[in-house]
Amino acid sequence: VEEPENGLHPSAQATLADIVVEAVDAHELQVVLSTQSPTLALAFCRAVRAGRLGAERLALHQLSRDASGTRSERLSIDDQGLTHPAWFSSFARAEADLLREFLPSSENYVADAKPRKSRPARR
Repeated sequence: VEEPENGLHPSAQATLADIVVEAVDAHELQVVLSTQSPTLALAFCRAVRAGRLGAERLALHQLSRDASGTRSERLSIDDQGLTHPAWFSSFARAEADLLREFLPSSENYVADAKPRKSRPARR
């Protein structure tokens, strides 16, 4: 599936990841998708952390380009859903910088936002 997050709000992207994880678990599927969304990737990592998806069942690849062409690096994922190297911190910093620029009290704005509840594990 190519970039299923297109046109989806970040909370809908997280819900999409939950639905995919449920389908993978219920039907023993293998799903391959490409994304440019750190939100979608982190939602899958959250499923690992919550114990709804085994770390060994999630493969994240980071693509990079240099003079020799495009390279794919598989990121290591631990049982807490953390990737090694921690690629998503640069995305979070960039988004936080933009929020600070547009929302003078962005820290309060983000702190006041209600956290999205993840879907319960199906067993």
